[in-house]
Amino acid sequence: AVQAFAFWPRRTKVVLGSAQYFLAYSNGKGAVRLSSDALPNTVHRFGETELGRYWCPKEAVVLHYANGCYDAVAEKLRRLRASSGDWWRSFVLYTRGRDSDEEGLRAIYVGALALEDPDEAARQVDAGVCLRYAVADGHLPKWSLCVMD
Repeated sequence: AVQAFAFWPRRTKVVLGSAQYFLAYSNGKGAVRLSSDALPNTVHRFGETELGRYWCPKEAVVLHYANGCYDAVAEKLRRLRASSGDWWRSFVLYTRGRDSDEEGLRAIYVGALALEDPDEAARQVDAGVCLRYAVADGHLPKWSLCVMD
C-alpha cells in the first residue's frame, strides 16, 4: 500500500512541480448513505440543504468528484483566467492550469488527474488506496461528470 500511496504525489511532482495528494480541495467532503433518497447538490453536498447529520464511515460512501472528464477540468481551469479572487492560488493545479495552453491542459489532466493505465488502476484497487464504487450504479441516477463541475 505504501508504494501505491506514493504514486499520487510522485506523479504530481513530475507534472505540476509539487508533490500533492489534494489537488482541488483539502477540506472535508460530503457523504451520503446510498440507500437514502439524497441526490447530489453540487460536487460538495447531497440533498437540498446541509443535513448536519453524520454516519459511521463504514456505512457512508464519499462520492466527491472535484475533477471529472477532461472537458470539465479544462473549462474550470480556463475560467480561472478571468478570476479576480485568490482562493484558488494555494492549489498548484489551479495556478499551473490557469496559465496553460490546450496542450498543457491535456498534459496536466493525463499526467496528474486521470488514471488511464489499467494496470496502475488495478494496483491502486488491490492495495486499497483506490476503491471501485460499483454499488453506486444500482442506487444513484446516472450523472455526467462533465456537467457536474
